[in-house]
Amino acid sequence: MLAGAGLAGSFALIGALEAKIGVKLFVPPMMASGIIFFSPATPPSPKGFLSGTLGCASVCASVFTLLTGMAGVSPAAAHGAAAGALLMWYKATNCVFPPAAVLCVLMSGVTTSPLGFVARTWLAGHACLYASAFGVSTIRSQARIALSKQSLIQLGGLSNEELKTIFGQFDLSKDGSLDANELKCALRVALGADLSLKECQTLIASADKDGNGVVDFGEFKGICKAKSE
Repeated sequence: MLAGAGLAGSFALIGALEAKIGVKLFVPPMMASGIIFFSPATPPSPKGFLSGTLGCASVCASVFTLLTGMAGVSPAAAHGAAAGALLMWYKATNCVFPPAAVLCVLMSGVTTSPLGFVARTWLAGHACLYASAFGVSTIRSQARIALSKQSLIQLGGLSNEELKTIFGQFDLSKDGSLDANELKCALRVALGADLSLKECQTLIASADKDGNGVVDFGEFKGICKAKSE
């Protein structure tokens, strides 16, 4: 729900920003881009973002600009060459970004320089969307951690022996403590909470009183027995 609301709100913000600064920031392929950015727990890496937006679009626009208007080159051939160059970029970088394929069609309607379109509309609009996705991912992460804590607190009514039994089931290495990997598996199996490894590390840090990076039974019990605010 947070991801969907964040995506819708991001496009509304981009629309308002377009009207404010007078620069086109939205094109239809960005709807697919938004799903790619917002659907995972965290957006793609900055390297993946640049490869999928600036890299893909630049290759596509460069080939299309070079061939458009060239004697003996039909519009279909120019679009086909742009698509072929895009496929070669995908293969070379191992980064498939489907929205960039639509650029092969959009280029035919660009009245100014296709490269200028890439630099302004495509990259600037995606940068706004990408920044929003990172902001929303932080909120989503905090919400997942808070909900997981609340789920653990619901175990607080159990006796110490019952909590020890549950802790023992979570402690896959049987070393008397839970690391981030064990906590991640435990939360998924026992509570249905799908936290990332980083989020599990954050949850551990909130209860790790001795700072050793793991949660022993006493610290685990402290989470379960904590009073919800």
